[in-house]
Amino acid sequence: MNLITLSEPRAVGSFTVYDVTGVHGGECFLFVNGDVTILIDSGFGFSSEKLYKNIRQVLGQRSLDYILLTHSHFDHCLGSGYLAQMYPDLKIICSSYAGKILAKESARTVMRRLDMAAAEAANENYTDFTHLLHADIYVEDGDLLDLNDTLIRAVSLPGHTKCSTGFYFEKDKIFHGCETMGILCSDRTVMPSFLVGYNMTCESIKKAAAYDMNYYFIPHQGFILHDDCREFFECSRNSHIAGRDLIISCHKKGMNTNQIIEEFEKAFFTDFIKKTYPKSSFLENINIQIPLIIKECG
Repeated sequence: MNLITLSEPRAVGSFTVYDVTGVHGGECFLFVNGDVTILIDSGFGFSSEKLYKNIRQVLGQRSLDYILLTHSHFDHCLGSGYLAQMYPDLKIICSSYAGKILAKESARTVMRRLDMAAAEAANENYTDFTHLLHADIYVEDGDLLDLNDTLIRAVSLPGHTKCSTGFYFEKDKIFHGCETMGILCSDRTVMPSFLVGYNMTCESIKKAAAYDMNYYFIPHQGFILHDDCREFFECSRNSHIAGRDLIISCHKKGMNTNQIIEEFEKAFFTDFIKKTYPKSSFLENINIQIPLIIKECG
């Protein structure tokens, strides 16, 4: 598979797409054409001002019209509240399930703690923007959004979180996925990223793969084209099965959690993925995945 990064603006269907990320690890892709401007995910809260500056460099005096949130994790959603202050006409869109999470003070408290830790790890100053967090439009699975004559279908893809959502641009056949589908770690391997269910993740992969797509966007990484899209989902399915079998096999051999993590790291945390995916995120995920697999599939 040929992963196309956004180190420079790329023509994608009727759009030009820019990486406007504030800080690495909270990647944000900006879709721009003559009709509409759409940001998918909004990164960390502490990097909101950098994100805004990057968007402003692209758009100039033009407004940001919409933000589409793939899920409610802090590194994907916290910048949206600040951007809403900068762009008064901006509309923030997420699933109804994600919207309930964003509105919960207990969830915001957790996000604030994680965002503060991420700022410290990145050696960045911390400003708390969690009080600005909100959504304006809520979608359910299959809803068709008309965003300034751009039709985008919301696709519920639970597995990474229960609120994980992909977005399918009907005309251009662009599918912006979510982390439920996994992250590319070699040209034939996809690192599993499920956190709430293995079997539901497999069903979500099958569901997304059924869409006719010319472009598939992988969160944090970039996009792939045409036949590579179909290959990605085949590799994702096979990698999830291989990851499941690896964990079960290690568990049956009596390995402890740290030993299983070492084996999983050898298989999936490749030099390729280290360029785009923090090890802290990998470790956080696998520590959840191991007991989940043992409980659900063991």
